[in-house]
Amino acid sequence: MPPKSTSAPKGTTTSQSTNPFRSASIDTGAPATPAVPTTPQKARLFPATRCMRQLTYLQITASKGKAPASGGPARNAAMDIDLDDVLSGSETISQSSTPPPNASLLRSTDGLDYTDVKIEERLETGFYNFVIEKVDQLGRGALSNLDVTQDLDWNASSHQFRAKNSKHEAVFYGVGEIKSAQVNAYGTKPEGREINDFTNVRGGLSLQEATGWDAEKLGGAMLVQEQIYNLSKAMERAEGGPAKLKAVAAQAVKDTRYKFLPPCKKSAIDVKGYDILPIVTEFFYTTKPPPAAVDLDVEQSPRKRKAAEASSSSAARLPAVGDQYDATLMTGYNGWDFKFKDAKLVQLDIRDVNGALIQPWDWHLHLTPKTLVSFRARLKRWVVSPSDKNGNTKSTIYQVVAESIRVLAKGEPKTDHNKEDEDADAVVLDENMVYLEDYEVVDPFALPSPSKKAKTA
Repeated sequence: MPPKSTSAPKGTTTSQSTNPFRSASIDTGAPATPAVPTTPQKARLFPATRCMRQLTYLQITASKGKAPASGGPARNAAMDIDLDDVLSGSETISQSSTPPPNASLLRSTDGLDYTDVKIEERLETGFYNFVIEKVDQLGRGALSNLDVTQDLDWNASSHQFRAKNSKHEAVFYGVGEIKSAQVNAYGTKPEGREINDFTNVRGGLSLQEATGWDAEKLGGAMLVQEQIYNLSKAMERAEGGPAKLKAVAAQAVKDTRYKFLPPCKKSAIDVKGYDILPIVTEFFYTTKPPPAAVDLDVEQSPRKRKAAEASSSSAARLPAVGDQYDATLMTGYNGWDFKFKDAKLVQLDIRDVNGALIQPWDWHLHLTPKTLVSFRARLKRWVVSPSDKNGNTKSTIYQVVAESIRVLAKGEPKTDHNKEDEDADAVVLDENMVYLEDYEVVDPFALPSPSKKAKTA
C-alpha cells in the first residue's frame, strides 16, 4: 500500500545531501577468525559547517543526553527520529520521565505518512530514502556516519568508548531489520537452566540489511554494513591497532581456552564478511524497588477534589519506562525454570511504529522478522576471567547494548503463541558458551571470581 498523503508538519526540514555512503565489506578470511576490515572504497562526507555542528551534537548527547540549545541540530531536525523518543538523546532507561508518543515521526516533509508501509513497497515508495535522510540528519550521532578515528576515544582506564574530548561514555544511534529476536521470558538465556533473582536476563535482536534494499538505487548506502564497519574499527582501536587485533583473533583460533567475540556475526559460514549486527536490551528483571515518588499531595476543597477524581478515573494510565510488573505476565514464563522470589518485570524503552511503549508481554508480537527498527546504544567491551563457570576460559566480548528501540516499519505478522515461532527463537543450551549476564561484577572489564558479586552496567 502506498504511503498515505498528509500535510507536512510545520517547522520540519529535509536534507538535500547527495553525499555518497561508504560501502565496505569485512572479510574474515577463515570463517572462524574474527576479521579486520579493509579500507572502505569511499569515505562518507558532510559539508564542513554541518560536520562541526554534528560532532558537537554527538559530544553533547554523550555527555549530557541532551541536544545543544544552539550551535547544533534542533530536536525535530535530527531525525525527529531524533528518533523522537529513540533517537532523541533526552530520555533513557535511567531516567524516570517518559516522552509522549510522536505519531508524526514517520511523516515526510512531502506529506507522506509511512506508518503502514508494506515490506514489498518500502523501496518504491521512497521509504528507504526517507530513512537514509533521517540517518544523514543525525550526522556523527549515527553509528553509520562515524569517523571512529576522529569521533571516538578509547579510554583504557575506564574501559569505555567516549565521544572525542568527552569524559562520558559515547551513545550512538543505529538502524537495522530484524532477522531473529529473543524477547520472550528467557531473553538470550537458554531454556533448561534455572533463572532466579540473581540471574541477569537481556533480550537480543539480530539485525540485517533491510528486505528489498538496493544500494544502487539508494546512492550506495548500506546502513547495516556501514555500522558493522565502524564497530569493527572501534574494536580495532580498543585492542591497540590492526596488528594487535589480528593477533588477538589468531589467538582465539589457536587457543581453546580463549574466546574472542566481536560485535558482529555471519548469517552463514560461507558468507564473505560479517552481515549481522546483534544488539541486546537492558535487563528484563530487577529486584530493586521502583524510585520512590516525592509526596506533594496538597488537600483540595471537596468540590475541586470530586471534579479531579472524576476526570482521572476516566483516563487510563499509560505505561512508563521503568514501570514494574509481576514477572509471571511475561510471555514464555513457567514454573520450571523461573524461580523468582522478589524479581519484577521491567518496562523497557521499546516502542511501536506510533511511538507508544510496548508492554513486555507484547514485545514478541512487534519485534518480528523483517521489522525495521532504530536503536540508541553503547558499545561495551567485557573481559571475562577464567573460572569454573566457563571451563577456565578467558573471553573478550563486545556487545552493543541498546537503551531504547523503536519500530520504524512493521515486519511479518506473528500469531500470538505460535509454537513453531517460539521453537525457532529459542536459545539452545551450549555448555561451552560464556553467558555474560551470569557474571555480576564491580569492574565489568576484568571480571573477578564468581564468588564476588555486584551488578553490571
